[in-house]
Amino acid sequence: MATTRTRDSRSSGSSGGRPPGGVKKRRKKRNPWVVRLQLFFTFALIALLCAFAGVFFAIANAVKEMPQSLPEIENLPLGRSTIYSSDGVLLASLYSQNRQTVTIDHIPMNLQHATVAIEDSRFYSDKFGVDFRGFGRAFFHDVQGGNMTSQGGSTITMQLVRNLGIDGIGHEKTFSRKLREIVYAFKIDQNYSKEQVLEMYLNQVYYGSGAYGVQAASETYFGKPVDQLDLAQCAMIAGLVQRPSHLSPYVDKDAATERRNTVLARMYQLGYIDNYSYSKAEAEPIVLAFPKPPSTGSKTFHAPYFVDYVVKQLTDKYGSDLLYRGGLRITTTVNMEMQTAAETAIHDGIANGNYLGATDAALVAMDPKTGYIKAMVGGIDYSKSQFNIAADGRRQPGSSFKPIIYTAALDSGLITEDTRILDEPITLPGVNGADWSPKNDDGVFHGWVTAEQAVAQSINVPAVKVLREVGVDTAIHYASMMGIKSPLAPYLTLALGASAVTPLEMASMYSLIDNQGALPTPLAVQNIELGDGSTLEQDEPELETTSIRADALRQMGDMLRAVVTNGTASAVFADGNPPDAHGKTGTTQSHLDVWFDGYTSKLTCVVWAGHPSTDPHTGRPIYGLPMHGDAFGATICAPIWKQFMVAANTIMAKEEAREAAAAAPKPKPAATTTVTVTTSTNTSTSSNQSYSSTDTTQTSDDSETRKQSSAATTHTSPSDPGAQMSADGKTVTVWVDDTSGLRAAPNAPNAHQETFVTGTQPTTYVDGSSVNDPGSSSTPAAPATETQQSSPATSAAPTPVSQAPAAASPTPQKMVTVTICIESGMRATEWCPETIEKQLPANEVPKYCTLHKPPPGE
Repeated sequence: MATTRTRDSRSSGSSGGRPPGGVKKRRKKRNPWVVRLQLFFTFALIALLCAFAGVFFAIANAVKEMPQSLPEIENLPLGRSTIYSSDGVLLASLYSQNRQTVTIDHIPMNLQHATVAIEDSRFYSDKFGVDFRGFGRAFFHDVQGGNMTSQGGSTITMQLVRNLGIDGIGHEKTFSRKLREIVYAFKIDQNYSKEQVLEMYLNQVYYGSGAYGVQAASETYFGKPVDQLDLAQCAMIAGLVQRPSHLSPYVDKDAATERRNTVLARMYQLGYIDNYSYSKAEAEPIVLAFPKPPSTGSKTFHAPYFVDYVVKQLTDKYGSDLLYRGGLRITTTVNMEMQTAAETAIHDGIANGNYLGATDAALVAMDPKTGYIKAMVGGIDYSKSQFNIAADGRRQPGSSFKPIIYTAALDSGLITEDTRILDEPITLPGVNGADWSPKNDDGVFHGWVTAEQAVAQSINVPAVKVLREVGVDTAIHYASMMGIKSPLAPYLTLALGASAVTPLEMASMYSLIDNQGALPTPLAVQNIELGDGSTLEQDEPELETTSIRADALRQMGDMLRAVVTNGTASAVFADGNPPDAHGKTGTTQSHLDVWFDGYTSKLTCVVWAGHPSTDPHTGRPIYGLPMHGDAFGATICAPIWKQFMVAANTIMAKEEAREAAAAAPKPKPAATTTVTVTTSTNTSTSSNQSYSSTDTTQTSDDSETRKQSSAATTHTSPSDPGAQMSADGKTVTVWVDDTSGLRAAPNAPNAHQETFVTGTQPTTYVDGSSVNDPGSSSTPAAPATETQQSSPATSAAPTPVSQAPAAASPTPQKMVTVTICIESGMRATEWCPETIEKQLPANEVPKYCTLHKPPPGE
């Protein structure tokens, strides 16, 4: 018992004041590292919450300060504008950035998928245009790295905001820019579909080597439209966005190949392509269209002086931003065939007149009834001088100004064309009080001459006398009324063209005489279309009616006609061609300037020539140097004028023939056509074949009749050596003009051979004449073939044709839209650099272009 108490006593003593029934556990000491980790994560969580709160308030503040409405981003400038001639030839492309917008349906799915795969794989599933997972991951790395301005986490929509520069957002690396970018991405996602966003992105992003948008990138790297790219090419272009200047295959083909393969691998990983397509595309070499990147910036292909004239007008009217970034299609008034003829005439004229000291020339041609400028050559060599003499060059017109003086006198009733004027020496008060004695170019005074003779022979003294009677102020008033806008000096020397004017002003003046008093406003643009096809501008001819009497202008016309029939220019026009030429020569003192200005019933043309020099300080052309003493308007300019006008008449005749053919009603096919053809063989048998078709509305039956009828003419000798008929007579091959689709002479330039179903080939030449081809609808079928030359004893008598084959009505042809190569005029291939679209009858579609070959490896 004592032992037990002792144990209890120890137990009781050891427990001290411990309450009954309880045992107190000893507290463990906490690990200091765990404490530190808990503190770290607590503070990190607090910091993260504060950061998110700060971001939230920053976004809210950004939203509050930003515009509430989203800009019409789909209507932002589209890029490249194009300028075309009236006959559809591309004259120039204008752009500050090499960009050509295309719709999403013209962008291959492989390129769309490649872009999404490498730039924003969750593009189709993200909400509000922001990839929250990607953005959160990027934000976390920014916090970790202490850099809040990195560019991670950008979606395609956010990149679009930057590329469009909405509300001034650019590529600066600031947190506030990132927040504004996110907010606008929200707005875009709410207002546009994913397809629309991707289309805008693919048309805006920079792909290196000066190419903006996928269409320009496709042309720059592969020389073809974007819708013709294969998988490997799509992947290469999509991969350029990351670092376009460094990954361009023109800069580093190995880097471009590696990046392309990365895109292909990503596409395969996401299921956009299968293993076979992946392997095939990865093995494909990058074959570039050009040895080096094409030059960037606006390009002028034809009529550079005229293009500059149009660009200046439109820049003044609409501003350079719309012109160079608006995606405009500008159709001008110039006719490319006439423009080419004008340039040829200018070069030929200066080559022929160089021995007289002429080194430069200008020409402007205008339709007097509309004011449409049909051709403009501002100088002999645009590469040496871009100054447009035709539009901007003020030169003394010499005697070509006299029609204004005589028109004022005729209209005022002071003279008629038959009024006699004494050509004699006179002395008049001149400028600065000095006496002035006008003289004639030939140094002879002719006595009494009629006004018509004075104009025809370009006699100076009568013109000065007429001006003195009319009054200088009155003459200046008439000059203004007749289209002269340049300032004129109020002196009697005005009668001899001492005040400078432009060739374009003179073209308006001579057009007024032809129009019997209606002054045309010179027009260079017919219409302008915006990128969406809507019309921005439609220019209509403007004719200002003047008070000048028609009879006065008729008499003036008679006097100008006398210049080419028995006047100063009669030697040039001795052959009477063009038949209705009217004009006036002009030569200034010291032979500094020579002119020939005139018109026919359809066209006005003004030609100037001279020997301009260059200002050593500015590089601009200045007035010029004297030419040879035999340099006159009749010796230099009249031949240029004639060469051009003869060519222009042919061009206009072709246009009229095409328009008449298009407007002519198509004859209906005959109700019944019966053709009986007898063929003979070398045996005693003969066969009669009779074909009949009844046709009221079906064109196919009529076509079949022509095919059967042509079989009888298989061996008929062609009346045109340029036509080749097939052995069975079903088709015929002829030469066709590339531009008009009319018949061309064999081996003619700008023509090609084309095969037609017999009877459907064109039968009108480009010059308006017609031809009878084998099997053409205008050629009757021969009653017998060559086999009828067999002996009468063994051959049956030929059966007469019961009814002569009716002239086959042309089968209506379906009109198709064809892409034509501008340089060759033939059907374009994917390698043709510049193309246009034309509507042609299905049977007149030219063959494919052979001028432009595929690049190596294609």
